[in-house]
Amino acid sequence: MADFSVFLGFLKQIPRCLSIFFTYLLFLQLWEVNSDKVWVLGPEESILARVGEAVEFPCRLSSYQDAEHMEIRWFRAQVSNVVYLYQEPQGRSSLQMAQFRNRTLFEAYDIAEGSVNLHILKVLPSDEGRYGCRFLSDNFSGEATWELEVADVFLPRMSPWKKAFVGTLVVLPLSLIVLTMLALRYFYKLRSFQEKQVKQGEEVR
Repeated sequence: MADFSVFLGFLKQIPRCLSIFFTYLLFLQLWEVNSDKVWVLGPEESILARVGEAVEFPCRLSSYQDAEHMEIRWFRAQVSNVVYLYQEPQGRSSLQMAQFRNRTLFEAYDIAEGSVNLHILKVLPSDEGRYGCRFLSDNFSGEATWELEVADVFLPRMSPWKKAFVGTLVVLPLSLIVLTMLALRYFYKLRSFQEKQVKQGEEVR
């Protein structure tokens, strides 16, 4: 009888054991999917370039894999605004925006490892804005974006704290002038009031 009770207890534990087993298998599957996930890496922060200089836009896949047969697109603001489009085996595409024609240089030395570079030559003030790159294939699509800031050689871009400092230097003198005028006006009215009081006192006498 005791053996039968142990057997029943064992049967009750089977669903729990199966639940733990399947949970473990699911965890392993999710871990494998996440570990194999690939994403696109571009510049980690905003890029600052001077007018007339060249600027480099590096872009790569997070894992080393051949991107030679992928479509690689650099774009501005949105994917349809093509800065440069690589399509193997055609290579360069005619979809490129007019303002970037004859101003781009594509480097594919490490494309077999998923790493490429695009250079924009002779940077213009109008080039400033948001850019991105996208890798596309039959089973993968990913992109990265960043900001390009353009500084004029003769009008260098100031950092935010310098702008605040210059703004303070401009506002402070103006504030002092306004306060001085208000103070003078107050003392003028006070003096006029006092003179009026003295004059009224003399008339009463």
